Amino acid sequence: MTPAGTYVVTGSASGMGSSVAAALRADGHAVIGVDQRDAEVIADLSTPESRRGAADEVLARSGGRLDGAVLAAGMGPATGRERKIVEVNVFGVPTC
Repeated sequence: MTPAGTYVVTGSASGMGSSVAAALRADGHAVIGVDQRDAEVIADLSTPESRRGAADEVLARSGGRLDGAVLAAGMGPATGRERKIVEVNVFGVPTC
């Protein structure tokens, strides 16, 4: 049996991120979820400051060691929010 690992999942509160986080947990892994709500790390990944803070908090919670990352944060189409969509979907990948 493979030992359990520690994973970070962005976008863990809904959609694909939520499904992946649930599957990892069901397999016995520790999951550090990152999202705007309902996650271990609450962060708005559309801003550099919040991305940096999220990365720092994830590293602190994981003891500086992750076995994997699922970068599933993203936003769908929304009129008037085009810039925020790009900031989350393109730039929202934390640099851990």
